[in-house]
Amino acid sequence: MTHVLYKVTYLPHLESGRNPKYYVGSKFNLVRSYLGSPASKQVFDYTEGLTLKEWWKKETREYPERFRFEVIKEYKRISKEDLVLREHALHQKLKIKGEEFFNQGLATKGFVSKKKGTNTKAMISEKIRLFWASPAGEEKRARLIHRNRTTHPAKLREKWKNPTKAMLLAPSKRKPISEETRMIMSASASKRWSEGRGYIRPLQRIKVYDRIYPSAKHAAKVLGYSETWMRKIGEYV
Repeated sequence: MTHVLYKVTYLPHLESGRNPKYYVGSKFNLVRSYLGSPASKQVFDYTEGLTLKEWWKKETREYPERFRFEVIKEYKRISKEDLVLREHALHQKLKIKGEEFFNQGLATKGFVSKKKGTNTKAMISEKIRLFWASPAGEEKRARLIHRNRTTHPAKLREKWKNPTKAMLLAPSKRKPISEETRMIMSASASKRWSEGRGYIRPLQRIKVYDRIYPSAKHAAKVLGYSETWMRKIGEYV
């Protein structure tokens, strides 16, 4: 079996001088053509409204000629853990968090292909809880809320002024609700109302593509997109 450290070059960005250009990773048991698999769920200006993970999967599937795969180092015998350790070291050497790389962080040492036990999950959960309860966590929460309410929606609205064909044809991410789920939701709502905890969300007008709709739900029905997506790209008026 062949195990490798590799680099994938996104040729359109290489030719135009735009960043990012490279993705560096590791692959245990490389047996066929491979073009990497970023896991980031962030949305960037070049990902056409998709997360980096979704965009990369779509691009490599539809336009594999846009990518160049190169083996940096090949190993015949190495454990998964050691391979990730070497990937981590390579990431540090290349300063992988720079603008030239698609990677959004260093390879995680010691956890590749290992399931987390109950104690580990509890420890991680407690650390996360303590962080968000700390002053640093409160500051980050405020920063994220401000970004989500201002910068991110503004970028999406600007992007959708001239949508690409892929953006227009992208299927809705909303999954159909099963009859069983509807019954559970109905029972839950009935319980809230019987306990005096029910409420009615007032309709709020929203502007999408220079047209004003009485609500995000109405805009979604007219335009054929999800209600969540209308809230992301629209502007309440």
